[in-house]
Amino acid sequence: MLAMWIQSRKLMSPTEQRVAPTVRLTKKKSLTTFHAIYPSNPEDRQRKVEWSLFVAGMQDAGFAISHNDGSIVNFDHLHSKKKIVTHRPHPETIINSDHLYAIAQRLNKHFRWVRESFVLIREVAQPLALQQRES
Repeated sequence: MLAMWIQSRKLMSPTEQRVAPTVRLTKKKSLTTFHAIYPSNPEDRQRKVEWSLFVAGMQDAGFAISHNDGSIVNFDHLHSKKKIVTHRPHPETIINSDHLYAIAQRLNKHFRWVRESFVLIREVAQPLALQQRES
């Protein structure tokens, strides 16, 4: 497991990580979900995520969800027109850590997302509001 976590941190060079796009989220649960997908340390690598929270987080990040045959689910990014495909877990509705790792790899490959890409909108807007007060 530690080797998988180390490999996930090597998906992008430090330069690429600095320029990774920012994903503005409106829900704290979405931020928590993406932090579970992109753990900050090896201990968090064992986390699991409820499918419904993952779907809500992906919608918050700008994806439309469509279901294919069986458990196949498409997540189409509305802004870039890119998509990822994954399987809805069944019979349980929990995404295990190995599946989260695979999702993280796909999101990183297609969107260059890393843990630091995700912020709550109010965290982004707060400095702007402070700047306006000072003017």
